[in-house]
Amino acid sequence: VEILSQLGDLYLLIENYDRAIDQYQKALSINNNHQHSLQQCFEINYTTNQLNKALKIAIEMCENNKNFKNYHNYLRALIALDKKQDAIELFNSLSENFKLDCDILYLISTISESKREIILKRILEIDVSHTMTNVDLATIEFDRGNYSKVISYCINVNDEHPLALY
Repeated sequence: VEILSQLGDLYLLIENYDRAIDQYQKALSINNNHQHSLQQCFEINYTTNQLNKALKIAIEMCENNKNFKNYHNYLRALIALDKKQDAIELFNSLSENFKLDCDILYLISTISESKREIILKRILEIDVSHTMTNVDLATIEFDRGNYSKVISYCINVNDEHPLALY
């Protein structure tokens, strides 16, 4: 299983998605719950805009293994398919621990315009270094002309983000 999955990874590196999927499918035919192969199949389908397939895989991953990454992917697929209400219902059904995951909260902030800033600030209460949250809050404050707050958010941006250069 691992060798087939690693072959899939090699094909993925060269962006040969069809061959990568073939290798991951072979691995899954041996172990239908191989998380890495499922995850990679999700990512390929999501990246290639085969969102219904990605959603189906995300649902399967959540049924087999209830973890943050799987629910994050489930939400990503729902949001990409513009199923915002379904995403909110899924979020509301999650345990409190999952609702406090910064990446999951960030996804919810992207679909809840009226509560966006509140959710973003809640994320920073959990993790002050969450890069995309700091970027989004800096953008909000920039649009308001509140430049001192822009700077305070930019200080927390990961050095690898282009905004950190300023």
